[in-house]
Amino acid sequence: MYCGEAPVEEIHHAGEEAIACLYGGQPNDNEGLDKLRQCKFCENVSTSTAPVQVHTLPRTLAAAKNHSARMYYHVQEWMGHRALDLQQ
Repeated sequence: MYCGEAPVEEIHHAGEEAIACLYGGQPNDNEGLDKLRQCKFCENVSTSTAPVQVHTLPRTLAAAKNHSARMYYHVQEWMGHRALDLQQ
């Protein structure tokens, strides 16, 4: 089990893949979360008469990066590791 610090890009990429999978996207899809969000929005618009609820769509890439960094930080804190600097 890896318990050391990971590069910020690796944390962001892992978070993006995990969130994409939760919303039916493919891991390592070159389209990215923003394109997946757009596709899900279009699907919802075309299949429903009710307004699209934004909270049902995948996060944007920027929000996913922040979420991933925040979750990584919390896990490291829970594991007793020193405070991390994830600014980049």
